[in-house]
Amino acid sequence: MVLVLRCVLVGGIGYLGVNLLKHAREYGVETVVVSRVRSAERRPWLYDIVRDLAGNIIFVKDHITWDSVAEANGDCVVHLTGKPRGPRQLQYEAHVRLAEESMKGARENGAFFIYISSIAVTADASRAPYWSRVVEEEPHLSGDHNSVVWQTYHSETKALGEEKVAGYKYNWLTLRPGLIVGDYAYHMEWKLLRAVSRLRIYPYTRAPVSPMGILSRLIYGLEQHGLKDTWINAVEPGKTLRDYMEKICGSNCRPIDTTTLMGIGSLMPRTSKLRLAWSILRKNYTYDTKYRDAFIEEP
Repeated sequence: MVLVLRCVLVGGIGYLGVNLLKHAREYGVETVVVSRVRSAERRPWLYDIVRDLAGNIIFVKDHITWDSVAEANGDCVVHLTGKPRGPRQLQYEAHVRLAEESMKGARENGAFFIYISSIAVTADASRAPYWSRVVEEEPHLSGDHNSVVWQTYHSETKALGEEKVAGYKYNWLTLRPGLIVGDYAYHMEWKLLRAVSRLRIYPYTRAPVSPMGILSRLIYGLEQHGLKDTWINAVEPGKTLRDYMEKICGSNCRPIDTTTLMGIGSLMPRTSKLRLAWSILRKNYTYDTKYRDAFIEEP
């Protein structure tokens, strides 16, 4: 059992970070954010919220390094830094090399390490037939990495990051969220979804969703669910984006087919967010988890 008292959020000035900071107060967890100065400069409105929520912020000028993570001195370190699009080198830097820095910093204090991966890894690694219920897949962690056809650099580099984390000396978890549902949603996909809902339409899609209540419980409630040294599809069991949009949009909205849009995604380069969306949805999987017992309401 691991009691989280002080949690370090590496790359915390972002959508996921600010929501985790908000939920930390509900669990009575002290938080420290380690971030680049540039992240605060790019999102000043978000930084203002983070500054009010975080117990402390450690800024680095150029790159986050292990010593800044070690300086934060937490019993839990969460690597949040991620890139959903861009060249492979950029994504490798965020998902693998910086994750190694975070792990090294966590190791200095014997901290529990949590890596935020992506459901795209499960989508690509699974050999299940189309329309299957898919739980945690592991060929990329069992010597079968080269046989996986990675559809995006995002899924490939996240999988490489997962491999690194699996070798961590102390306790660890890898969480694979889908589309994160929380406050302060400034991402373009959420802006588009809100826009189309005002037109009384919504996309008819099985995209997996990850409410912040689930993610925060898995991170801050370690002593309650007792999970360690495994990877988890951190998506809401039995729920999809379609369910959320029906609730947001109301009974008068009309669903629209996304087949054409997804077809366009298949033609995009592996650097594209649209291809990332296609890679997750292309097999019409229902994403589920072996660890449903841990997915209960947060306090």
